[in-house]
Amino acid sequence: MKINKWTLCFFCTIAISFSGIAQNDIVKAKILDAGTQEAEKHYNNGIANFEKKDYKTAINDYNKAIELKADFEKAYYNRGLAKFELKDKLGAIADFDKSISLFQNPDSYFSRGQVKFANGDKAGAMQDYNKAIEINPKHAQAFYYRGGLKFENEEYAKAIEDFNEAIKIMPDYAYAYNDRASAKLKISDFDGAITDYNAALISNSDMAFTYNNLGSAKRKNGDHKGAIASYTEAINLKKDYYIAYNNRGSAKFDDKDYYGAIADFCTAIELKPDYAYAFNNRASAKFNLKDYPGCIEDCTKAIELNPSYGYAYLNRGIAKEKAGDKPGACADWKKATELGIESAKYFSEDCK
Repeated sequence: MKINKWTLCFFCTIAISFSGIAQNDIVKAKILDAGTQEAEKHYNNGIANFEKKDYKTAINDYNKAIELKADFEKAYYNRGLAKFELKDKLGAIADFDKSISLFQNPDSYFSRGQVKFANGDKAGAMQDYNKAIEINPKHAQAFYYRGGLKFENEEYAKAIEDFNEAIKIMPDYAYAYNDRASAKLKISDFDGAITDYNAALISNSDMAFTYNNLGSAKRKNGDHKGAIASYTEAINLKKDYYIAYNNRGSAKFDDKDYYGAIADFCTAIELKPDYAYAFNNRASAKFNLKDYPGCIEDCTKAIELNPSYGYAYLNRGIAKEKAGDKPGACADWKKATELGIESAKYFSEDCK
C-alpha cells in the first residue's frame, strides 16, 4: 500500500515569517538642528513604544513628529512598520510609498514588499525585493524573501542562488540555510539538503520544523533510523507537532516497525482529529499487519474527511479485496481512477 508522501515544513514559520520587518530596521534619528528637536523627541518616543509593542501609541508619536517635520522620512517608514503590526496594510503601504518618495531607502522597498506579499501581491513583492537589492546589494533579507518567492514558483535553482547570497551576507542566517536545504531537496540533492539543515540547526537549534525537514531529507536518502531520530528531536521541541508524529510514523513504516508507526499515527490523530493523511497512513500500517477491517475503517475515515483523497480509495479497495469484498474493491478502484490515481487502473483490470 502507498504511504502518503510526508509534508515538509518549508516556510512553516514559513512558511513566510515577517520577523525581520520591524525592530531590526528601526534607527534612531540624529538631532539635525534646534528646529527639529521636538520632532526628533516624538520620533524617538515612537521607537521606544514600538519596542514595547505599543503600536497605537507609537503611531501617535510618529504622527506628532510628522506634523512638526513634514519630510521626516524615517518617521513615515517606522509608522508604516507600526501600521503593519496592526494589520493596516493599506496604511503601511501608503507610509512606505511616502518614505520612498522622500528617500530611496532599500528598507522601505523591502518592507513594502513584505506587506504586498502578505496581501497576496507576489509580483509586486518581487519587484520591491528586486529594488531593495538594486539599491543595497548586501540586503540579506531581500535576497532571502526573494528566494522564497522563487521557491514558490518552483524555480529551485534560482531560489538557491538567492539563498546563497543571503548566507554570504549573513553567515549565521538559519532560515536561509533551512530554505536552501528545502530547495536542494526539491532537486534531489539529498546530501546537500542534509548538510544545510544541519547548518541551520547549528545557527539555531530551537527550530523544530528544521528537525522535521532534516528527518524528511534523511528518509528520502534511505536513512530511516536517522529520520526517526530527527523527527524525535522535532517532537521534543514541539510536543504538539502532529506533522512530525505523522512523519516519524511514516519513517517507522519504512523501517517495517508497523506497531511503532501506528502509535505515532494515533498520536497525530489525537492532536489533529481531522488529519486525513494520518488515517490513511495508519490504514497502511494496519494492512501490513493483516488487520483488513481496521484498514478499511481508517481509509473510510480519511475519505470522510477528504472525499477527493484518491489514495485512500485505492488503499481501501486493496483491503476490501483481501477481505473478500471484490465488488466493493472494484468500486473503490474506479473512484480512485476518476480522481487521477493511475495505479488504480492496474488493480481495476480484473473488475471487467
